[in-house]
Amino acid sequence: MYEALSQGEMLSPDGRCKAFDSRADGYVRGEGAGVVLLKPHERARRDGDAVHAVIKAAAVNHGGRTTSLTAPNPDAQADLLVDAYRGAGVPLDTVGYIEAHGTGTALGDPIETTGLSTAFRRIRAEQGLAEPARSCAIGSVKTNIGHLEAAAGIAGLFKVVLALRHGTIPASLHFRERNPYLELDGGPFEVAATARPWPRPLDAAGAERPRRGGVSSFGFGGANAHIVLEEPPMPDDRDDSAAEQLFVLSARDGEALRRSAQRLADHLGRHDVPAADLAHTLQTGREPMAHRLAVVADSAAGLRAELLAHLAGRPSAVRTGRAADDRPGTPAAGSGDLRGHAADWLRGADVDWSALHRGAPRRRVHLPAYPFAGPRHWAASGPAHPAASAAGEAAGPGAPARLHPTLLDTDVSAPGEHVYAKTLTGDEFFLRDHVVGGERVLPGVAYLEMGRLAGELAAAGTPVRGVEDLVWATPVRLPAGRSEHRLTVRVGGDGAHRSFEVCGDGAGAPVHAAGTLRPDAPDPRPARVDLAGVRARTPASSPARNATRASPGSGSPTAPPSR
Repeated sequence: MYEALSQGEMLSPDGRCKAFDSRADGYVRGEGAGVVLLKPHERARRDGDAVHAVIKAAAVNHGGRTTSLTAPNPDAQADLLVDAYRGAGVPLDTVGYIEAHGTGTALGDPIETTGLSTAFRRIRAEQGLAEPARSCAIGSVKTNIGHLEAAAGIAGLFKVVLALRHGTIPASLHFRERNPYLELDGGPFEVAATARPWPRPLDAAGAERPRRGGVSSFGFGGANAHIVLEEPPMPDDRDDSAAEQLFVLSARDGEALRRSAQRLADHLGRHDVPAADLAHTLQTGREPMAHRLAVVADSAAGLRAELLAHLAGRPSAVRTGRAADDRPGTPAAGSGDLRGHAADWLRGADVDWSALHRGAPRRRVHLPAYPFAGPRHWAASGPAHPAASAAGEAAGPGAPARLHPTLLDTDVSAPGEHVYAKTLTGDEFFLRDHVVGGERVLPGVAYLEMGRLAGELAAAGTPVRGVEDLVWATPVRLPAGRSEHRLTVRVGGDGAHRSFEVCGDGAGAPVHAAGTLRPDAPDPRPARVDLAGVRARTPASSPARNATRASPGSGSPTAPPSR
């Protein structure tokens, strides 16, 4: 796939996505996945959910037939945006950011901005709007993480949701000079070259309107999609009473519980969270785990102070416990006292949390996620020896992994010996391209590499630093029509006196090459060659192709990769 996309001049040669820049020369492949939970807005508000963004409208269409796979249709993209913003029913002046598809290609970026400008001119005419009073920034998350292809749209959605939450438009990276073919002059659009604040728009009376943004995602072959997002309304219905609340935390182990408490304390130091909603979220929005913590406090600030004291080892109102792992939760005592409910929670009892809030409307709020354990445990992929683990391929289903991708296949040693096998198929690049007299001939350097690798395998990874007493005896040939030739590499001796032989298969098979393997440091390198002196002694030159021309009458010149 990478080679095919490169041949189609779709990928950036330097691995940088330069969306909307004059240097844009292709996209960068990435991998990722994303998941969102969709729920009707009214139902989410009724249930008190923590809403990340409101989808005002979504539109999809197809570009139809174009000149090529990589040539988008600007008219179809414009129609898409018109449908989306008609459906959203929002004034264009309230749209402050567009997360563009923005692949960073010399053709795709100008076509996309043409579609954007055309669509916004049409919508402004429909809405009877004058020239835009506010600019609308455009950017592309592909400059940060590459083109996730199937997950590209969801990545753009995440970026806009986070931008809405933080009131900041992120920078589009690698942007230096605007692509001169972008159609941006006279319109509301400008590339977000640097991060900038995203203020809320104001209506005619000076009241704040919600921030709004759009996300474009265009698929291979002409599929187009756009979504219009709005920041969620945050109703000011908090309960500011100083009533005490029961705050609870739990985790899989004690260390994770401490990290959860530290994360929550840090979060409360940066955000003003209603105490009752915070308690409700901690009580009902988290899976109860074995290691538990409970605090009774009258405010979020009071909770933070108690957590910090507990983490510092000072006296505090924090209580901890561990629920029994081998018994189901038992009903709480039902005393109605918050500290009694805290004791029930710590021992693993089921608490009726709704009864604590006496039917008062509560909503969930955004809080730090669970502090998952940091160590990563990757599965081993093959033998421990680095030369063997680099193979990365198997001989077939259920077969052992190859010792090396091209040089050695399997270990066929009997007790007391070290023998490794290799079956040449003729498809190896060093055989396919090394033809002498019409026959594929194993190059001399291949024997050296086979011997070196076999020696390191036999010595449990001790590197081979040199080969001495090298003998090339009988060359390995694969005549035309013969598809396989099996070789064995035998390693004898031990310590600093190991030797190798590359032989044919079976008793009495010829020895093709042999040598002594040196694990110690090689002799000092010879003195550097004085190239200027060599040129002075040899004024005449000859084309390089003459040096690799086959012997007269062979009719089999050496292939370029072997020259």
